[in-house]
Amino acid sequence: MTTILDKMFLRPLATTQIFRISTGLTVAAAIYCLAYTAFAGRMATLEEAFVWPILNILPWFVCFEIAKRLAG
Repeated sequence: MTTILDKMFLRPLATTQIFRISTGLTVAAAIYCLAYTAFAGRMATLEEAFVWPILNILPWFVCFEIAKRLAG
């Protein structure tokens, strides 16, 4: 495995990296949500667009980081 993939998938990230990635994931998913619902003919609110990734994507990311720390 390359060193970049090793850092991403095997080594725990620093706290600042976790916050940056979490923010990026949330914004990217919110933009996707707004675009998807717009193309489907329904407009999502900003609240809906940001709540969805916070409740559905970030918990998985946090669990993945916790698992890396527990695995050692």
